[in-house]
Amino acid sequence: MKTIILAAGRGQRLRPLTDHMPKCLIPIGGAPILEHMLHRIEWCGLKDVVLVTGYEADCIHSHMTRTIGVHSLRVEFLVNERFAETNNLYSLWLALRDNTGPVTILNADDYFNVHILEALQNTPADSAAVVDFTRPLPPDAMKTHLDGSRVTFLGKTLPEQFASGNAIGMYRFSARTANLLRDEIGCWIRTGRVNDFYTAAISELASRVPVHAVSTEGLTWGEIDDHGDLAAAPSKFARILAEEESLTSCLHFRHRSPEESIVV
Repeated sequence: MKTIILAAGRGQRLRPLTDHMPKCLIPIGGAPILEHMLHRIEWCGLKDVVLVTGYEADCIHSHMTRTIGVHSLRVEFLVNERFAETNNLYSLWLALRDNTGPVTILNADDYFNVHILEALQNTPADSAAVVDFTRPLPPDAMKTHLDGSRVTFLGKTLPEQFASGNAIGMYRFSARTANLLRDEIGCWIRTGRVNDFYTAAISELASRVPVHAVSTEGLTWGEIDDHGDLAAAPSKFARILAEEESLTSCLHFRHRSPEESIVV
């Protein structure tokens, strides 16, 4: 299982903070967003990470190799050289292009309770998307329509009365369905649709292939798209830590020595 983290974006809604800093390195709770994500990936037993960078790619690579001590992860760096003229669909295409196995897909500006990722990994479904069923939906929600537990549509334009919940940007595909997603995105790339969100391709695939909804079960998560999100992040992250402590007493992320650094 490879974990693909999409971190190529410029984070323009967070300017001037992101004028010289990639969004995934913005600190919350005393550490960058990306570091929190890597710790939770490690805790879930995932080993192989593909980190797709673009904007300030050298900054991310330098930070990863110098300061983040996640000793059991093997990290592959891919650079989307076209980050300024493409969207995350193209970044995901780069990661899937030569992939042959199952994948988990995450957005680098998300932070979440580790048990949400654990639930996604434990689902027996061939394909799955994490959905928050909390109401009201936020204005920029990735609205999701379900038929039973099956996702049938993903998109921000879906009228709220038809939306079952909010897809939070965490997906898992078996080797077979990851290949189908790769082929779907490949068709879009060949026709010049490089500025789409990858969720549009997942939505199209979901019309033909069952994609199972995995509930957040009310556990806390967040994303940082703008300054309002950033202002809300410290209290949300504190809530995540409290939830994790109450659910898993053994969940402690310790500091590691430089000798235990990430394998790159």
